[in-house]
Parts: sequence; structure tokens; C-alpha cells
Amino acid sequence: MSEARKRAKLVPMRVEVIEKLRRASESLGIPFRELVNKVADHGSNLLLLSNGEIEKLEKEYKAMRELSRLGFTLIPIGLLNSLLEGYSGESIFDEAVKMGRNVGAVYTLTNSISESDLKGLLSILFPDASEIAMKVESEKVKIAIVVHGRAKKTVELSVRIIDGFLEELGYVKEKEELASGLAILQYVRER
Repeated sequence: MSEARKRAKLVPMRVEVIEKLRRASESLGIPFRELVNKVADHGSNLLLLSNGEIEKLEKEYKAMRELSRLGFTLIPIGLLNSLLEGYSGESIFDEAVKMGRNVGAVYTLTNSISESDLKGLLSILFPDASEIAMKVESEKVKIAIVVHGRAKKTVELSVRIIDGFLEELGYVKEKEELASGLAILQYVRER
């Protein structure tokens, strides 16, 4: 018996998981055993990359796909800082609010957003953040973001997207403190 055969183990799985894998195998045209091996191999890599928070990684991926569909793109922060450095008009910030409202419109069907959904959006808008702290208490949302290297206007631009997003869900801003590399925000749901 080969060494690989000696190490092979049977792993008990829920029936619904096996059925989901069988459907995926048929749909994708990948043999079942090969698909299970791929899922285990790549899934364990994703689990390690996400520090065990694979659900969070999945939500971030879905949010990035949705934002991409809506025309968002990632650009280097240095370029964004230099583009906004000499900008004095308000129209770009108004456009950011509109973009946020468009993304928020997706969530208005349920009239709510989970904490992990909002955290996923924040991590996309601030991929360079060293800290994103958030607290959701009944009708209030508090957010603090630390993003070293961002000029105040680039912080403000991302904040305007958040403003539009939460406005679309029925929140109004109670507090805002912006500085280079820092945003402290508080929103309350309108009644």
C-alpha cells in the first residue's frame, strides 16, 4: 500500500455539503473527487489568509464584485492624494455621495445592513487602513478609521461614499471628525 493511501482519511461531512459539492461538480464539469480536493486545498489557503474569518473574506469578495459592477476601481493612494491635492470644488464629493447611495440602494430592499456587510464596505473603501473600529448600537453606527498616508481630502472622499450609503439606508450623520489619516463618524437612523 502506498504512503499516500495510508495517510488518506475519511472525513465525515454533512449531507447538504456533499450535495452542494455534487451539484457544483456537475455544473462545472469537474470530477467530484477533484473538486473536493480543490475546495479543501484552496479553502484551507483562504482560511489561513483570513485568519479563520473566511465568511468575512467571502463578504469582502462579494462587496468588491458588486462595487466593480457599479464602476468602482482601486487606485494607488498616492495617485488619489495627488489628484485631490489641488482640488477645491464640491462636485467630486457630491458624486461620491451619489455613488454611495447607488451601492446603498442594493441594501434598501431589506432596509438593514449587517455589521459585517458594513465592515466589508469599509475595508474596500479603506484597504490601506491600519485600523477600522466600528460599533453598531440599536439605531446608531459609530466608525473610527486610521489610514496613515492619506491626505484629508482622500479620507473625505471615501467618507462621502459612506455618507451616501448610510443615507440611502435611512441614517443621518451626527458627528464627523476628519484629518489626514483619520475619520471618526457617527450616524443615527432617522425615525
